[in-house]
Amino acid sequence: MNKKYEDACRNSGLSKDEIAKIRNAIDNEKKKLKREKIYRKERGIIFVNVDDITDFSDDLDIEELAINKVMLKKLDDILNDFPVADREFILSSFSGDRGFLSRYAKEHGINRSTALRKRDRLFEKIKNKFFES
Repeated sequence: MNKKYEDACRNSGLSKDEIAKIRNAIDNEKKKLKREKIYRKERGIIFVNVDDITDFSDDLDIEELAINKVMLKKLDDILNDFPVADREFILSSFSGDRGFLSRYAKEHGINRSTALRKRDRLFEKIKNKFFES
C-alpha cells in the first residue's frame, strides 16, 4: 500500500491492525491481478477495449474488428521474435515498394531470386508460427 494511503488511514483514526488488514487486502489483490495477467499472456488471451474503437458507423462489425486486432497482435508478436534484419526485410518486402527485392539483392550482392527465396522462406516461417496454435 502506498505510504500516502497509510498516512490517510492513520489520520482517519484506523488502528494498526485495521491498516494491516487493508494493506494485506491490497497486496493480495495486486498479486491476483499479476497472476491473471501472466495466465492471459501464457495462453494468448487478449482483451479488446471498446473505447479504442473510433469508427462507429452503422455497418461496423465489432466481432470482425476484434478478430483483426487479435490477429495483428499475434502477427506483431511473431515478427518481434525474428532478428531485426529479417523483420525489416519482411516489412519492406510487403510494404508495396516496387523494386525492393532488386535493390536489396544489389545492396547485398546476391541474385534477385535469392532475395525472393529469402522472402518466401521467412513468409513461410511466419505462416507456420501464426497457424501453429
